[in-house]
Amino acid sequence: MTPIYPNLAGQKEQYLISALKAYKSQERKGGNAAVMWGLAAGLSEQDIEDLAAYYASLEPGS
Repeated sequence: MTPIYPNLAGQKEQYLISALKAYKSQERKGGNAAVMWGLAAGLSEQDIEDLAAYYASLEPGS
């Protein structure tokens, strides 16, 4: 884990979906948003849902 990056394990699935969609559309700004815009740009709706489900299923802090 790197302290400058958030730990997504255990985050609420709907929050992660919302955040990834906001990065994809470049509506979310600040911090490392520009990096996330590039990463989220190529994600499909299914990719976003799958990633959110995966991170939500992990134990917080793992």
